[in-house]
Amino acid sequence: MTSKDNQYERKAPYNPDRQTFVDADGNYVYRVWDEENRCYRLEVCVVGESISPEIRSLLDEMDAEEERRLDADSHHMDKVFDGKKQAHSADKSGHTPNPMDLLPQCRQRSFEDALREDPRVGQLLLAMEQLTPDQVDLIYAIYGEMKFGADVAREQGVSRQAINNRLKKIHTRLAKLMAEMDEG
Repeated sequence: MTSKDNQYERKAPYNPDRQTFVDADGNYVYRVWDEENRCYRLEVCVVGESISPEIRSLLDEMDAEEERRLDADSHHMDKVFDGKKQAHSADKSGHTPNPMDLLPQCRQRSFEDALREDPRVGQLLLAMEQLTPDQVDLIYAIYGEMKFGADVAREQGVSRQAINNRLKKIHTRLAKLMAEMDEG
């Protein structure tokens, strides 16, 4: 892009979606909403009059950085999700369905469901009856409420290692109790 005295090779490629750019003459251009005419108009900043070449270069570098960021964002888009999002855009009435309403709802598995799927769950529940109440509470906190060992340790005022040791002891005890049930 060359002009008489205004030679400049722009760093940011021309993007019609972007509100600012360097034109073919090396001037910096940005779109401005014209409220009176209800449309966009182009405002041209002529290098040497409105802005200096250094400012134009800085603005163009900022545009180039924005293009790099937008390009990186487009590479990290989930194409499947984006396609579904576009497919569920507003219908003719202008109503846009809530995407969360379209997701299938998972129902909670009950103990009865778990027992039907694996009879050892019943044995596990019987074995847990022989644990102390504190051990049962720890099992339900870790596996039922899905808490982290560090969180349980903080709640109980003990170290994370103490919780890990208790869990190891409980696992050993339950394995022994279930092995006894299998033999008997």
